[in-house]
This record gives sequence, structure tokens and C-alpha cells, in this order.
Amino acid sequence: MILRYIFVILMEMIRVVEKLILESVSISLKWTIEAVL
Repeated sequence: MILRYIFVILMEMIRVVEKLILESVSISLKWTIEAVL
């Protein structure tokens, strides 16, 4: 029971981190494209 709870928390954290990484990558890509243009 406790293990399942920990697993759910880990999955949520991974999802949040993934979203943050995707957002920062897209923002830096946008900046790079604007700098090149």
C-alpha cells in the first residue's frame, strides 16, 4: 500500500519535471530561432 503511494508520487514528480524540461527547451529553441532570424 505504502509502496503504491510512493510510486504514484514518483510518477507525478516525473511528469512535472518532464513538463518543465519541455517548456524550458521550447523557450530556448524560440530564443535561438529569434536570435538567428
